[in-house]
Amino acid sequence: MRVLVRRCWGPLPGGGGAGRRPSPQWRALARLCGSPGVEDGRGARVRKKPPWRVLFFGTDQFAREALRALHAARFDVGPILKQETIPVPPESTAKELEAVLSRLGADMLISVLKNLPESLSRGRQQPTEGVTHAPKISAGTSCIKWEEQTSKQILRLYRAIGNIIPLQTLWMDNTIKLLDLVEVNSSVLTDPKLTGQAVIPGSIIYHKQSQILLVCCKDGWIGLRSVMLKKTLTATDFYNGYLHPWHQKNPQAHPSQCRFQTLRLPTKKRGKVVAVQQCMK
Repeated sequence: MRVLVRRCWGPLPGGGGAGRRPSPQWRALARLCGSPGVEDGRGARVRKKPPWRVLFFGTDQFAREALRALHAARFDVGPILKQETIPVPPESTAKELEAVLSRLGADMLISVLKNLPESLSRGRQQPTEGVTHAPKISAGTSCIKWEEQTSKQILRLYRAIGNIIPLQTLWMDNTIKLLDLVEVNSSVLTDPKLTGQAVIPGSIIYHKQSQILLVCCKDGWIGLRSVMLKKTLTATDFYNGYLHPWHQKNPQAHPSQCRFQTLRLPTKKRGKVVAVQQCMK
């Protein structure tokens, strides 16, 4: 038989079931009765790809770690042997939450193995209702749509996938990776540079006091501490090396001409890959 650890989440600790269930990645942690293993399954209410990091796309407050037994003939339908719920640490990233769940899963596995026959007899079936498919994470997921996404949505996306797929945008026909996103302090938002002029999504302003780039999105601003354009640059480096020189060369240009724009990644057409990098008009 096989024993698996299933990671999942939900909005309330009292919710039933193992929750979102995207396709798992595997880690062999133990050998038991010939063929057991541990599933690094990730996900609550949702199945298939991507990893459980899609939790951060929403507003879930709790994560669940579930230990399951594998069905002999069918995948992802085994009974739940043990399940525990923990609160998601505020402002945590997917990588940080994974570390917490890994330790919890290991403790649960040891607990079940200490009394395996009893644990198997007490197993309960997974619910068959309320399960949907997780959105697929791809390189295109990392392309920020400044006109459509709010500051909270962008920050959640960064916490979810930033450590595996850096968020991306387009600036002056160059792809820029956004490496260190932060929430903008309320005191910064009162700066006359932000309140005294009309801006559109994607507009970039360097805030000297906090040494961050402020980027306008659908409902406000997000902060950038560093970016990658050929090499890693701090916000100050990007301003001194690119942003400020551009404004000096184009003093009459509208700031919107120097803004971040949505990056369109290559798409497939008739079996061939056609490179497309268009900006939002």
